[in-house]
Amino acid sequence: MSISRNLPAVLGVLLIIFLLFGCANGDTNGGADSGQNQQDELKAANEELKKLLPEKEGFRWIYNGFAEYGHTMELERIQKQGSQTTYFVSGNVEDLSGGESTRDFSLEIEYVIKDGILAQKKKEELMLDSISNNIQLAKTPLEQGAQWKQTVTTKDGDELNLDCQITEVTEENRVKEYTIIYEDQNSDYFERRKIREGTGVVSLEKMLKSGGESFVAGYYLYEEASGYRQPES
Repeated sequence: MSISRNLPAVLGVLLIIFLLFGCANGDTNGGADSGQNQQDELKAANEELKKLLPEKEGFRWIYNGFAEYGHTMELERIQKQGSQTTYFVSGNVEDLSGGESTRDFSLEIEYVIKDGILAQKKKEELMLDSISNNIQLAKTPLEQGAQWKQTVTTKDGDELNLDCQITEVTEENRVKEYTIIYEDQNSDYFERRKIREGTGVVSLEKMLKSGGESFVAGYYLYEEASGYRQPES
């Protein structure tokens, strides 16, 4: 008789427990699905950024530029570690002194793709390139008008706040090229790059100062001599 009287209460308790555990499991699964979706989105973004660089080792870039400037570099190795892909590049700035200078003309670059960002890390003394040794070159989405902000540290240790924007996207023979500008918020300093799928940076312009005067200088890819070396016949 007592079991019959307590049955509604017992059923009520069981119902509450079921609802609580059901909601908890639903929240857990929802969180897992959300995390998986975010991972899938980042993976797709990283794959999109990989299209901006050569697919395999051995690619060679030859650049010419301002005041007979030039540098050559080659993709030595591609390393994949988890969600990060790193492209190791080495080369040299052209020595216009004919070997008389004692300065270091070597350069080392790492292009790092992770979390929807293509970053450039460099070690050099004489390369006509970014004011910072660590800069984000591109960020998804790769579409005209896309903007982002970044803070970089210059070689002198100063911090610059850069407004970055993809200002133009062109396509030729199904190969896209992106024009990206990076502007300092507190000065007239800027950098502008053209980055092409399968190649990487094809040109760079930046603001330089000398004797109190500002002027634009940069370099561009010597396309006929760049790319993968053809096997000797």
